Amino acid sequence: MMTAARFVAAIFMALAACVVVLVVLNVYPGLSREGLKMMIAGAIVSMFVGWFSLGKKVAQGEHSAANLGVKAGLSAFIWALAVFAINHMIEGMLDQAYYQPMSAVLQLPIRMIQYGKASLNFPIMGTIIGLSLFAGWVSKGAFLRWDQPYFD
Repeated sequence: MMTAARFVAAIFMALAACVVVLVVLNVYPGLSREGLKMMIAGAIVSMFVGWFSLGKKVAQGEHSAANLGVKAGLSAFIWALAVFAINHMIEGMLDQAYYQPMSAVLQLPIRMIQYGKASLNFPIMGTIIGLSLFAGWVSKGAFLRWDQPYFD
């Protein structure tokens, strides 16, 4: 069911992912060729995490908005790492870099670890945490403003 909290969480998480990709491109200028692809994939993954995770849990009201926002930001980060590793695996399969299918599948966790280690620096992780905090607070505000039943 569409609620204001889910909608706002999805939009702000997608915007946060686009900003994080811009920070990644500034930190690693060699990735500029893949920037648009990274931005689209990150935005789509973050939009789903914002809709299904952050927006739903903010509406339940069990935890603080900051906690939920950071959890959603880090889970979107891990899902984006998985998507980028799958993309690298598919590109390697098209280039016939793997001799067996299992060697291609075993490259997924290796690539996720490599991408994760490359992104463990202050500008990238600080941007992820800061913007996901903001997304959590804004989605909690949208829930309190538009989704709460109004009683006189």
